[in-house]
Amino acid sequence: MNTVNCPSCGSGSSKELFWARDYVLPEEKEYRLVECSNCHLAFLNPQPTEEELKRFYPWEYFHSPEDKVRAATPSFMMLDKVKETMRFKKKGMLLDIGCGQGGFLQQMQQQGFEVHGLDLSPAACQLASEKVGKDNIFEGDLFSVNLAGRCYDVVTLWHVIEHLSNPVKALRRIRALLKDDGLLVICCPDFSSWLRSIFKGSWYPLSVPHHLCHFTPRTLTRILEITGYTIERRKRHFIDPFSNMGCLKLTILRSLGLTNLTRLKPLGGEEADSLQKRNFLWRIARFWFNMICFLLSLILSVFGNEESIMVWAFKKNESVKE
Repeated sequence: MNTVNCPSCGSGSSKELFWARDYVLPEEKEYRLVECSNCHLAFLNPQPTEEELKRFYPWEYFHSPEDKVRAATPSFMMLDKVKETMRFKKKGMLLDIGCGQGGFLQQMQQQGFEVHGLDLSPAACQLASEKVGKDNIFEGDLFSVNLAGRCYDVVTLWHVIEHLSNPVKALRRIRALLKDDGLLVICCPDFSSWLRSIFKGSWYPLSVPHHLCHFTPRTLTRILEITGYTIERRKRHFIDPFSNMGCLKLTILRSLGLTNLTRLKPLGGEEADSLQKRNFLWRIARFWFNMICFLLSLILSVFGNEESIMVWAFKKNESVKE
């Protein structure tokens, strides 16, 4: 673990917010979140080293099983990444950073975009290659892969920026990859969420230590401005109702100490799944709990709360200080 300065402004002055647990690995260590005294970005401090971070991303993190509930959810309840990406760009070259198994890239390719994907997971890259072609997928990060500069019309970061230890450096690198009129699309958790304020360390999107930085609309706007972008639009409400429901549900379960139900892979694997299928009362309770959480999350959104921020930003043409 390394003690770090603010990843946004470089300030060494910060105040402690609270501690949060890692709910993915069995040891469930606690990590300290602080807020920069200068720019107010919240971030993990100290942060894991690069070698430590590799251990925090087990196989299950990149290869979650099929989500039957999500697959059965009506499309109007889900974030439409294709629609949101094409809001300002209808064609061109697209780079999806953290592309995972390539489902979004495949959809954009079907819309006529020339697509490239970047991911750290070798297995995820293999699956993405099968969907969009092996020459369109790169294994590695922004700085280890040799990507051509000033050639992309769109770069997307779907819940990726919060994982970056140096978001300023990454955003400047992305700016160099974009054409002069290039568009950057970002979606990430909203640290100003009411649920985060109430539940603090139990708030599901904290996901420590995987999420190193935690943005609000204000801090995300600031970091984009200093790295050479002009925000075209910022959206906070009704981004992804299904995820809002999931966030509320899992946050409540964690706050009640039912951490086994919120892991990436339930303890017990197939045996636990089989037990849940046989338990009729559990299935009924889970259904009504999900419904209540969904209705509550919709009500919260109506009154101004959302668990995610979405931003569309264009590259500024003037030079930016590195």
